[in-house]
Amino acid sequence: MRHLLSTLLLGPVLVYQGQQVKKRVLRLPEPPGDRAGVIGEGPALSVLIVGDSSGAGVGASHQDE
Repeated sequence: MRHLLSTLLLGPVLVYQGQQVKKRVLRLPEPPGDRAGVIGEGPALSVLIVGDSSGAGVGASHQDE
């Protein structure tokens, strides 16, 4: 019961905070270039990239980097 009460009381505050963060967050541009392709030779390699900006290549001058 206490969890339900705290959720109901904090819900509007958390929604407001989320909206404010979304308005103010800095959006960085993705570099130009293809986001998929094959380069080099050898066995296939799978890579797990954690984070939206890392996966998008933010900070690189071109997707090839």
